Amino acid sequence: MSASYRITDDLFAIPYSDKFILYSPLRRLGFLVNGTVVQLLRDIETGKKHQRELTPDELDVITVFEKARILNGTAQDPFADRNTPFLPTETTLFLTTKCNLYCSYCYAGAGETKRLTLSPRIAKAAVDYVVGNAVRAGGESIGVGFHGGGEPTLAWSVLKATVEHAHNRARQYNLKANISMATNGVMPTRKINWIIDNFTGLNLSFDGVEDVQNQQRPMVNGAPTFAAVLKTVERMDQSNFPYGIRATVTRLNVHSMGEFIEFLGTNTNARTVHFEPTFSCGRCVKTGVDAPTAQEFIEGYRAAEHSAARYGITVLYSGARSYTLTDRFCEAAGNSFCVTADGFVSSCYEVFSQEDPRSAVFFYGRYDEQSGGFSLAAERLATLQSRVVGNIDYCRDCFCKYHCAGDCLTRSTDGVRLNDINSDYRCELNRALTRDQIVRLVCGQ
Repeated sequence: MSASYRITDDLFAIPYSDKFILYSPLRRLGFLVNGTVVQLLRDIETGKKHQRELTPDELDVITVFEKARILNGTAQDPFADRNTPFLPTETTLFLTTKCNLYCSYCYAGAGETKRLTLSPRIAKAAVDYVVGNAVRAGGESIGVGFHGGGEPTLAWSVLKATVEHAHNRARQYNLKANISMATNGVMPTRKINWIIDNFTGLNLSFDGVEDVQNQQRPMVNGAPTFAAVLKTVERMDQSNFPYGIRATVTRLNVHSMGEFIEFLGTNTNARTVHFEPTFSCGRCVKTGVDAPTAQEFIEGYRAAEHSAARYGITVLYSGARSYTLTDRFCEAAGNSFCVTADGFVSSCYEVFSQEDPRSAVFFYGRYDEQSGGFSLAAERLATLQSRVVGNIDYCRDCFCKYHCAGDCLTRSTDGVRLNDINSDYRCELNRALTRDQIVRLVCGQ
């Protein structure tokens, strides 16, 4: 009778040329093997191996995998702390629904919805809430971010007052205040100078080379924005201020992703560029802006990576992150504390209005005028927190399962509940681009 062997953790055989990459995501290990090795492990998994003795070559393979703890090791559980108390130490504030741009694909339809601006009282209460949590948890820092569904710098007085309050409260408790913002970058110099002096970093929406930026992200009156955004970038570069670029990819710019990287590498100090394909939602339903096909985005992203390597630029896409182990795609799964312009608490950046049917899933609280704090719905929060990859059937046999973790939550809801329905489009992107990363990890290519 042969010795007893068992596969320790999830193990995947990813086809590569005429061989396979044997990939253990929880151990961040990969091996280039032939089909015989894959079959041996399948026999171990199904119990067929126990029906015969191992050959000397098979024993050599077994020895390697035992040393790597892929066989007969102790199972890994990197998510054991998932049931920690809900004490968010970061908040994202949706300051306003107003916008100075008319982006062709805007998910928020910014400027076309009811005009709202967050009350300074509510903004400061959100800061106080995360400061209190940081103190209770013995933390060292808080995070305050500003996001859509409009341009945060158009609520300038609220923004300034909130940032100043965050710095003051952080100093009071010996905490570090990390201040960030997603912005379109179209602002006067005095504002960018103040941001440089008071913020930790920025995420700048900037879609591409001049004709792309001007077509996809014009001013409300149709005027171009490329020069204005580039001026903001140049000012940040002069001050060595940290920022990242976030580009939305449509059929218009999918074939110029590499060209955009070349432009940034030649003309700016940008070091991180995050590409995301657009989706049929918000304004793009009206304007007819199309997402690239999956293959177009994959090829465009690979071209961007190729160009980025020459400039030391890191290229990102949210669904391809083999360097991350997680059981949740993002903090929207019950860890995010976002406050909308009218005082609701949302777990997702995309869901900022009660008129959005998805608010039934992602809104889990609101500001309470009487108490001056936030009232949270524990049941909705628990539902969001249950959205972990171990509970998603369609992820069970996917090698991306601990990297993309079921992908974006807003693509998995019908506006009433979270579903286990995947997006074939996103899954195709995630698998192809994550596979590229794994190939580089194992084969250096």
